[in-house]
Amino acid sequence: MSLVALVGFAQGNNLNDRSGKWNAGIVIGYGTDISKPSFGIRGVYDIVDAFSVAGSFNYYLKESEDFDAGYASASADLKWWDINVDGHWNFFRGNNYKIYALVGIGYIHSKLTTSESAGEYERDDSVSDGAVAGNFGIGGQYNFTEQWGAAFEAKYQVYSGGGQFVPAVSVMYRF
Repeated sequence: MSLVALVGFAQGNNLNDRSGKWNAGIVIGYGTDISKPSFGIRGVYDIVDAFSVAGSFNYYLKESEDFDAGYASASADLKWWDINVDGHWNFFRGNNYKIYALVGIGYIHSKLTTSESAGEYERDDSVSDGAVAGNFGIGGQYNFTEQWGAAFEAKYQVYSGGGQFVPAVSVMYRF
């Protein structure tokens, strides 16, 4: 482990060193199991040139259904969000770009809210569920200027009962 740490820190000490740099931005993605687009925020910290850590929060567009049968009506809203922490191995990198493999962990949360009414009868319910996910994928970032860049990721989230492919693009500001 000492050798890995030494090599990692040695790679971070060159003239094009990005270590200690923060990136923050907005993300647009799509979850194939949820079948909805997502919008979120993302932060990346470049530990050394070869390794980064990224955190993100994504909110998926909700799905709503309304039913009306004259005297009775019902509605249902289904919402999802996820939070992730991923490690990046920047295996191919240059002055303005990096391509990385990612491995991480996440949490996916869903909430179903229902409302029913018939005459004077009214009922509201909600049920929540969540699952820990393992994240595996690949991505890349290109920096247009010293402060601005864009990134693309394609990852697979594996969780109990299934999984989903999540492609995403982001616009990043570098501090």
